[in-house]
Amino acid sequence: MLDWTSYVKFVCDLEGKSVYLENKEEKLRKSVKQVLKCDVLKKNPFEPLVLPPADCLISCFCLESACKDVATYCNTLKSLKDLLKPGGHIIVQSGLNGTFYYVGEKKFYGLTTTKEDIEKAFIEAGYEIVKFTVKPSKPGSHNSDYDSMYCVHARKPCSL
Repeated sequence: MLDWTSYVKFVCDLEGKSVYLENKEEKLRKSVKQVLKCDVLKKNPFEPLVLPPADCLISCFCLESACKDVATYCNTLKSLKDLLKPGGHIIVQSGLNGTFYYVGEKKFYGLTTTKEDIEKAFIEAGYEIVKFTVKPSKPGSHNSDYDSMYCVHARKPCSL
């Protein structure tokens, strides 16, 4: 079972509601219907499965590991947009201005990005940014060399 505590705590801190950590984590566990393996670099990341369009996609520390440059990151966002219903939402959380992070003992390397890189990629991919939050990292708090964490909430326009 995945330990979502650090991610849920980050979101609660952003919302200023850290006292609701356990409630939010339980709600998340009940809401998630399925976790699938995917390759975000493919046009259909869930190949060979074809899934109906989703209301929401969430990515935490994935895109920077898969994408070799900002252009690939933008193209990946475009492909993910195809998986969303019109008006659907995407939430992406990761780090800025860093090169690696750990999950347990496993070290992952990632694309170094800035807030401007991420914002430009979402806009070029055709999303409407609802909220873009950046929070400075405390040294060693995320087992990475990122100087800050970001969370983007964006929306696929209804007209597409």
